[in-house]
Amino acid sequence: MRIDPRSHTHLNTIAQEIRELANGLTLFTHNTPETAAFTAGARMKALGGITEMLSNTLLYNLTGEPSADRTERRGAGALATAAAGASQAMGHLAEALQQVAFLQEHATRVPGPDLADAQQAAWNVIGDRMDEARTALEDTATQLETDTRHLTQPPRRPAPRRTVPSAQAQRPPTPVSVPTALRRRPAPLNGTPDPPPERTSPLPHRADLSAFAEALAQRLPGTWTSQYHPHPDYPAQFPIAEQLWDMAHAHWAVSEFVLNHDAVLTGPNGKRLYVIDRPLNQGEFIVAALAPPGLDDHLFRGIHEPNGITVGTDPARAAATVARRLLPRYDKALAEVHRRAAVEQATSVKRTARVDFTWQADGSLTATTDHPGAIDHLHRAGFHPDPRSSDTFALPVTLSTAERAQRLRTVAVELGALGAHVSIRNAPAPPAPPAPAVLTELVHRAASAEDLHEVAAILDEALDPRTGPLPGLEAVVRHSAARAAETGPASLRSEFTASFDAIAARIQQLHRDLAELRLGVGEIAALTHAHGEHIWSDLLDQHHTARATPTATALSPTPARTAATGGVPRGR
Repeated sequence: MRIDPRSHTHLNTIAQEIRELANGLTLFTHNTPETAAFTAGARMKALGGITEMLSNTLLYNLTGEPSADRTERRGAGALATAAAGASQAMGHLAEALQQVAFLQEHATRVPGPDLADAQQAAWNVIGDRMDEARTALEDTATQLETDTRHLTQPPRRPAPRRTVPSAQAQRPPTPVSVPTALRRRPAPLNGTPDPPPERTSPLPHRADLSAFAEALAQRLPGTWTSQYHPHPDYPAQFPIAEQLWDMAHAHWAVSEFVLNHDAVLTGPNGKRLYVIDRPLNQGEFIVAALAPPGLDDHLFRGIHEPNGITVGTDPARAAATVARRLLPRYDKALAEVHRRAAVEQATSVKRTARVDFTWQADGSLTATTDHPGAIDHLHRAGFHPDPRSSDTFALPVTLSTAERAQRLRTVAVELGALGAHVSIRNAPAPPAPPAPAVLTELVHRAASAEDLHEVAAILDEALDPRTGPLPGLEAVVRHSAARAAETGPASLRSEFTASFDAIAARIQQLHRDLAELRLGVGEIAALTHAHGEHIWSDLLDQHHTARATPTATALSPTPARTAATGGVPRGR
């Protein structure tokens, strides 16, 4: 087919064919070397045919005298640009085929850790080159469609030339200092890195990393945030780079180059992405995964690193590439690491954990344990630490009893499935307050008392300040006096007060007399029990003898008597 550079139809047909090849690279997913080889090889062959047609057309149009037709000249330029883009895509596909050849060469070798890492890195390169080829083809098709629309655009009128003063025209031009690219510098794996040489500024046309990372975070699936980190010096790149979960592009860039800055994207479920400039390529970035913090190194052994990828400066295309290629393997690696951590924690919980749940008298629920794994389960169920005890946890008081019971069942089943010892019990009931003593009951008990010990117990109940009838009677008198003074006639209030006060005083005196009598009865009961009833006959005989002898009377003090005691001794 001969291509006419002046024909819109011919140029649009070439652009459509190139775009179809790009779409095939976008929709195809490869999982074996054979399918990857077919994808790259078939499109490389198709591009070879397109490139041959373009080359023949350009050879015919550019080797002779320049055409006087401006449209033809424009069309030839557009075809030359398309040929360059197609050749660039073919180069990317050739590199992908090179990695496919490596996979086929070592397909029959005994698998090992080093070979597995190399094979994973080869697959990453294949995916990167496929994406780069797709991007090159899409850009080529878009540019060819744009050039086709402007084939018949009238020429621009040249701007009027200004006269330049002779002194300025003769002045030699000032040399422009063009910064170099990022310089290679090995990063030591251990120890403090050596100070880097004088830093260079990024090229003026390099895309803004901060703006790109922010736009990328907005387009990734889920909720992502971006945090930009400029590096004031060379060691500043390592605190985050040491968390890198990568053995491909990102690892190479961090270990071999001085990076001016980076950005960290934080997404759902603790996922974090590391974004840096791609060294030696001003139009690309590297996006890689960061390892989850707080996990032991042995949990990562044997897990393929979710190696990073290179993306272009278009945030929309970059987000689609990251979501299609990087995030799935990042999720897979994260799931395996968390599974190992959960198994290790479950084994530890099964070995030593014990959790005691207690329903308190006020309806609250507490749990007691000192095992870290069990505490994690309690936290996830909503238990919070009790400030009064380091190993006690409680559910919020805002929950209803039914909600507490439901959470208890859930966490108890989880802990029980892990093999932990779980117990659930009710709090001991508080002691019931003593029932107030009824006066008629005390009367019946006093009438049927069989010994002094029972009499003393009855007096104790009668004198009890909380439940005894005598203190209650005194309280009745005092409250009645207060109410009578407030509600009675004003002229009689003083009389009421005096009368009630006198009765209250007599009740108090009675209370004191009964207390003294209770002490005497108690001591008599104790002595009788210890020495027998004959002790009192001996004491009375001695007492009568002492009264008959004046000398003995003078030497022996007479015990105090009251109307209440009636001669009963109150002490030994």
